[in-house]
Amino acid sequence: MFVRAELKRRAKAVLSRKYLKLFVAALVLYWLTEGIPNFKIFSVDFNFGIPLSQWLDAMTITLMGRTVVGLSSLLGLFGPLVLMYALMSAAVAILARLIVFNPLRFGVMNYFKRAATEEENVNDVFRSFNQWEELKRAALTGFWRDLIVFLYSLLLIIPGVVKSYSYRFVSYLTEDEPDLDPQQILALSQEMTQGIKLDLFVLDLSFFLWYVLGVITFDIGTYFIHPYIYQTDAECYLEVRSQYYGGMHENWD
Repeated sequence: MFVRAELKRRAKAVLSRKYLKLFVAALVLYWLTEGIPNFKIFSVDFNFGIPLSQWLDAMTITLMGRTVVGLSSLLGLFGPLVLMYALMSAAVAILARLIVFNPLRFGVMNYFKRAATEEENVNDVFRSFNQWEELKRAALTGFWRDLIVFLYSLLLIIPGVVKSYSYRFVSYLTEDEPDLDPQQILALSQEMTQGIKLDLFVLDLSFFLWYVLGVITFDIGTYFIHPYIYQTDAECYLEVRSQYYGGMHENWD
């Protein structure tokens, strides 16, 4: 449904004119997706290969950099008050992801999209925060997407990955389809990606050597690669959207 080389050519053309602004935007997006949300003050890892009744004592729990196994071990090490504080901190982190990180992430991704079609404005990054209804809609859309992908991931890794590709365009559609509710946005993204999930995976895979280069440079090079990747993703959405609304969705595979 799209030609990878053409998407990358368009992305490079945009970057040649606006690289500095998009570099800063990419840093913000990386910070939102890989930075603070993954800072392991508190985390819980489950072992799904055991009976449900044994889950609590088989959790691998990281708290303030120290790892213990099992809820009973955590209680013995820190006491119930500290455990309560840790759980409250985890709840706050989840709320921050829903109300702050996801809406901001949507804004930054649409910033890349706008860079390809019009004059982007940094204020657009914070568009979801202009009105309560917009913020609620962005937060709920992100919540349902994350929840569904998580539930599919509980089955096996592959169903979760497939579902994440189904929702590839949710961030863009949240802005472009203001009349749709969160469930409709998810359904539309799923329909737009029908038959092209493998193409999207191959598109991501085509950046593998760039990531290797980033690792070789101690991750410094990764920061300079991200604008290229994010802009290509925006170009991909614009191309698929154009085809979808151009009537080709009637024969969508």
